[in-house]
Amino acid sequence: DELPTPPTIVDSPALSAGDIVRDLRGPITSMVAAVGLLSPESTADERRRQLDSLQAYGRQLSTALTDLVDFEQLLRGTVDLAEDAYDLSQLLHNCVDELAPTLADRGLQVRLAVSPTLPRWLLGDPSRVRQLITRLLQLASQPANFGTLDVSASADDFLHIVVMHQDATMPDDRQSLGFVFCAQLALVLGGELRLQPSSGGGF
Repeated sequence: DELPTPPTIVDSPALSAGDIVRDLRGPITSMVAAVGLLSPESTADERRRQLDSLQAYGRQLSTALTDLVDFEQLLRGTVDLAEDAYDLSQLLHNCVDELAPTLADRGLQVRLAVSPTLPRWLLGDPSRVRQLITRLLQLASQPANFGTLDVSASADDFLHIVVMHQDATMPDDRQSLGFVFCAQLALVLGGELRLQPSSGGGF
């Protein structure tokens, strides 16, 4: 069954050129620093850790660039949303299963709880919903390389999906490219993104 579309309460936050530069500068600076640590004197384990760090920073940069391109399309209204029936519970399980190994390498556990109130079938764009959930998991995992990420889904008059980091403090970073992109994507999908910047906080 299709749930009613929730009302739009606020517009997505503004994003300045400075915010974009800051988000791109972080992983680039980290990549440069990681390259600088590579040396012929490094042990095999040290080189492996440094290369792993380079890959992680490269993924962060790739994600930021993808968010930037998609964000522009969302603002322009050039994103065509699909109208397909999809199993939301299965989609959530797939998102968690896909990210769990990478997060486990960082010392993070992911738990998923799906309420019996959640309808099995929804009508919408499953690829964009998957993109949103995956990106929220990535954002929630950033404050610390330890602890537990909890993902829950329930429904009353509206659909509620919550992503929380139980063991770290979420920064109040509403101007980050990742948050602004997710807020705009949620808006386009007919929903709203709320940030809880606190210990055990999340989205």
